[in-house]
Amino acid sequence: YFRSLSRNSYMKYSRVWNHHKSPDATIVAKYLLARHPSNNYNYSEMLLKEAREFKDVVYFDFKEGNWSGEGDKPISALIGMSRKTYAFFTYATNMRVDYVCKGDDDAFYRLNFMANELESLSYRGIYHGRHLEWYGLSRTSGLLITLSYDLVDWIRDSTIVDANIDFPYEDVMPGRWFYLANVPITFTRECRAHCINRGYGWSLMMNVTEESMVMHGMLPYQKNWDEFF
Repeated sequence: YFRSLSRNSYMKYSRVWNHHKSPDATIVAKYLLARHPSNNYNYSEMLLKEAREFKDVVYFDFKEGNWSGEGDKPISALIGMSRKTYAFFTYATNMRVDYVCKGDDDAFYRLNFMANELESLSYRGIYHGRHLEWYGLSRTSGLLITLSYDLVDWIRDSTIVDANIDFPYEDVMPGRWFYLANVPITFTRECRAHCINRGYGWSLMMNVTEESMVMHGMLPYQKNWDEFF
């Protein structure tokens, strides 16, 4: 459902390659899926048809953890999300890109702002997002994690990463990898990423402005994303 919402709202931005084959299209958008217990770990024919039609769905051949959607996620579900994050970063090395961004499906992304901001940076060693600290470890908020391609390339080949995939906090995981391997990185701390719903990370709540780049916690507004913005 969120894939349809995003395709019909912010993914219509002219620089998204999926919908516009013009020379200006410099953003490639993908939706990441793993085998989910809700369908007995099988990909439905409806999903496969969607993938064929839109050519923007990446489905991996491993299982998500089981979670009812209520209460805390079990470890198996958390590890499944971490594995999907790792799988995406390694998949992304097959594309010729400057940056790889990973975000949440219940967020609204101002892709024009994102593209302009990233193009102003140095393209190497960039760890971009809303900067946070986790028990003394520097990392970015999971609502938008952006890495320059050289860091993604390092993730694919690193034995340290390979030995630390099953870490049950996907948002923390990239920062932990860089810390363990002492990889030199440059944080960009001014990412305008906001949670707009108190149930979605109250510590990140800020007033949304015309300059906001990412708005997370969009579930209450799912019926009128275009009108809301």
